[in-house]
Amino acid sequence: MITEGSLMKARNIRRDSRVAVSISTDQEPYKYVLLEGTAEVSNRDVEMITYSVCTRYRGQESGSRLAEALVKGGDAVILIVRPTKVITWLDG
Repeated sequence: MITEGSLMKARNIRRDSRVAVSISTDQEPYKYVLLEGTAEVSNRDVEMITYSVCTRYRGQESGSRLAEALVKGGDAVILIVRPTKVITWLDG
């Protein structure tokens, strides 16, 4: 996950590395996944990772612009989550 290092989630992970991440679909049939584990805040390869993720999901042109905007301020970090437990639900 790419975020700003000064945001609360990054500060909280630096203080206590235990995390839970919940992801769900917004349309039926609903599907959910819950990850529990630990996380770390890293600035290793942040520009390369940000560019890779942004262009994968937004395409070359739009993704490049978004990646540049995210790393421009110099506060971008990567949150690396290491799951220890994965729970899924399928509705339907």
